[in-house]
Amino acid sequence: MTNGHRTYNVVPNSRVMIDPAEISLMSYRTPVNIVILLRRDDVSPFMRELSADEAIEILRKGEFMVQAGATTDPTEIGKLKTESWYNPYLLAPDDRFETERFSAVKEIGKAKYLIFNTSSIYGKKGPDGKPDLDELIERTGRIMLDHISEITGKRYD
Repeated sequence: MTNGHRTYNVVPNSRVMIDPAEISLMSYRTPVNIVILLRRDDVSPFMRELSADEAIEILRKGEFMVQAGATTDPTEIGKLKTESWYNPYLLAPDDRFETERFSAVKEIGKAKYLIFNTSSIYGKKGPDGKPDLDELIERTGRIMLDHISEITGKRYD
């Protein structure tokens, strides 16, 4: 603290929690039509609709595979780790609160939960045998939007 005020720039990479209601008008009733989760593995289907309970369990567990560039420890690449609710900023994860919040998205907003397996569409491969990432991202995004359009009845371009 400096002169009774908190200073956040003293610690590198520091973060601040701000009550958004203090900086703008808020509505806690924004409708959510669809919740999309992503995974990458060699066994899951490209897309599957999840029940609210299935989606909440996936979110609660927060399992992900460490990718190159996401760690400074090369021995972690390709290994599974967990991050509850996929949110590294929860100071004290509250499973009950998060479960109620994600359940309300389904109960109040009638949202659909979808999970896409992004590794199931590889498309063209480069000379090194690896996927052409630009083409992979474009194709995966287009196919995901087509599926979402079909499910919601709205066209997404």
